[in-house]
This record gives sequence, structure tokens and C-alpha cells, in this order.
Amino acid sequence: MAGQLQPDVLIVDILLPGIDGATLITSLRSHPQFRQSRLIVITSLDESQREPYAFALAGVPVVHKPNLVAELPCLLADALGASAAPAPSPPHEPSARAAGRR
Repeated sequence: MAGQLQPDVLIVDILLPGIDGATLITSLRSHPQFRQSRLIVITSLDESQREPYAFALAGVPVVHKPNLVAELPCLLADALGASAAPAPSPPHEPSARAAGRR
């Protein structure tokens, strides 16, 4: 499906079975199909362990997996261009009791 889609956001791990995550990230960044896609990297590696991957991670948001739940939603919202304003609430529907008074 990757060849058919143009996703808004790609979430990639650095440590992947059978492929070097840095190579994948570099490839995605250079592929015309994904030029408009935002990239977010997740990893279990701490900052010092990420040094060998610095060339691939430059300018890319990185989430340390222990912080995934706290950090990923905001990064996704930013990547998708969500405004800081809360989503509008659904229209208020009068209760059955209030509707009966009309």
C-alpha cells in the first residue's frame, strides 16, 4: 500500500526487523511520493543511543517510547495542522422534557 498512498503523517521506528530504520527514514524523506508527508520517529533508544542515527533524525520529531502516550498526540495534531482551539461541541439538542414544553 505504501506505493499507492500519500499519507499526511508517517510514524516510523528506528529499530525495525530486517531493515535499518535510518535507511528507511532517509529513503522516505527523499522519495517524491512522501515529500508532503510529515515524519514522526518513535524509539526505545535514549538520546545517547540515537547518536549513530543523527543524520536521519535531523529536523524530525522523535518520541522516546516511555513518553509515547504523553507526546505523540500533540505531535500528531501539529503534523496534521490541527488548531490549538478545542474541537467544536456537537449542537445542543433539547431534552425530551424541554421539547415537550414547546
